[in-house]
Amino acid sequence: MEYRTILTDAGMAAVAAAAQAGEQVQITHLAMGDGGGTEYAPDSAQTSLKNERWRGAVASYTRDGNRFTVNAHMPAETEAFVVRELALFLSDGTCFAVANAPSVPHQPPVDGVGTEFETIMPFAVKNADSVTVAVDPTGGIPWSMVGQPNGVAGLDETGKVPESQLELDFDPSGSAAAVQRQLETHTGNRNNPHGVTAAQVGAFTKVQTLTAGTAALVGLGADAVPDAVFAKMISLIDAANANANSRTKIKLVTYIGTGATGDGNAISLTADFPIQAAIWLTPTLQPLHCVFINVTALPTSYGLRNGFFGGTEIRERSNMKRGEDYKSISWYSTDVYAMLNATSQTYSILLIG
Repeated sequence: MEYRTILTDAGMAAVAAAAQAGEQVQITHLAMGDGGGTEYAPDSAQTSLKNERWRGAVASYTRDGNRFTVNAHMPAETEAFVVRELALFLSDGTCFAVANAPSVPHQPPVDGVGTEFETIMPFAVKNADSVTVAVDPTGGIPWSMVGQPNGVAGLDETGKVPESQLELDFDPSGSAAAVQRQLETHTGNRNNPHGVTAAQVGAFTKVQTLTAGTAALVGLGADAVPDAVFAKMISLIDAANANANSRTKIKLVTYIGTGATGDGNAISLTADFPIQAAIWLTPTLQPLHCVFINVTALPTSYGLRNGFFGGTEIRERSNMKRGEDYKSISWYSTDVYAMLNATSQTYSILLIG
C-alpha cells in the first residue's frame, strides 16, 4: 500500500478562500487514529479520521518552499493503540489534511518506563504563503530542534544557555553598570523630578490638613503642622487636668451607727482623695446639728481631740486618727459615742478634700 498525505477538499477550499482574501489559514493540531482496525488509502472527502484516538497541539514545524513538515508528541501515558492514520486540523476545527501510515503500535509505560510518541506529518500545498502553523511548545520539543534555528535553546553543564546560542546585543563591559548608576541617581533624587502634585497621588494639601484658622484656635501660626496642633492640644488637656486636680473634692458617705466603743471597735471612712475635713449630720440630736472635724489636725494614732457641736466647742474623749495619706479617718467613741455613732442611727458624712 502507498503511504501518503493529501489535502482534504475542505482544506483546499479554506486555502483558496484565504488566498483570495489575503489572509492565512492556521494549522493548530495533529491527530492520530487506528483506522478502525485496518490500514486504508486516505480520501480527500474526509472531514475526520475514521477512528481518532489522540489529538494534540503542534510542537514544531519546518517549511521549504511549499513543503511543510509538522511534528507532534503524543504523551507516553496515552492508552495503547495501533497508529494507522494521521490528520491535521485548522484553528476552526476544519480537517485540513489526512495521511495513512504503516501500522505502528503504541504502548503506554510498563513498570513506569515509557517514551513519548513523536509523529512527523509532511504535506505540500499551493499558495503556501496562505498557510501558517501555530506551535505550542508545551506540546513537546524533539531533540532534533534543540539548539537549532526556530527551535529551542539547550543548556550547558552548568544549567545555562551557552553563548553560542545567544545573540548578544549589548556591551557587557559597562552598560549594565551605567544603567544602574543612572537608576540610583534617579531614585535618590528627593526633589520631585517628575513634578508630581498632591492631587495626582490623592494626597491632602497643606490647607486640607491644617488651615491657618484652625491653627490659630490653639494659638499657633499659619505655618504650623498637624503634629504641632496635636501637641498643643495635649498640653492644654494636661493643664486642665492639673487644674481640676487642685480643686475641692466632696464625697457624701452614709453609714448606720453601731454604738461601738473601745479601740477594737473603731469605725473607718475612706475617700479616693486626701481628706481635709469631715462634717457629721447628726439626726438623733434636737434640733438637727452638725459635727465638724478638721482632719488635717488629726494625728496618725488615737488621742483626745476637740470638736464642735452646734457651733459650740466641746472637749470630749472622742478618740480619732487619720491615715498617713489623709485618705481615711477612723474613730471610736466613749463619752460622745451617741453623738457620732449611736446604735441603728443613719448618718450622713460629708468628706471634703
